[in-house]
Amino acid sequence: MEIDGLQLPELLTSMIATGRWPSEGDALNKQNLQSLIPPDRNRKLRRICLYPPPFRTLVNAKNDSFYSTDGVIWQLRPELAISIADFGIGADAPILLYYNKSKTEPMVITLDWNGHGNSNRWIVMAESFSEFVDILGI
Repeated sequence: MEIDGLQLPELLTSMIATGRWPSEGDALNKQNLQSLIPPDRNRKLRRICLYPPPFRTLVNAKNDSFYSTDGVIWQLRPELAISIADFGIGADAPILLYYNKSKTEPMVITLDWNGHGNSNRWIVMAESFSEFVDILGI
């Protein structure tokens, strides 16, 4: 599956096809009631909600009020970032596939809210999508 010229990791495509990753539009709302991530992992990582397709790059995020302020879009190349998950309703902490180092093996990053008057920043959660899946335990 390709998104704006970026190839999704084969593992993600396979997980969608086999039902290990949500594939329907209402899946996000269902995850607020019943997470797909094992409870011990969610306690450690906070509550992660996986987005169903269609996925999108952040190419239009420069016009989004969240990304243009708190989402520090200027720290990224938006055309190389695909939003795949977040930490649940109200968290404002997207999880992205980020293709800045490799067109075939994106790392997984998330927004780190620094607080205390410091600027937010994007941090690496996993060096690859397969590592991210291992961390989640799915």
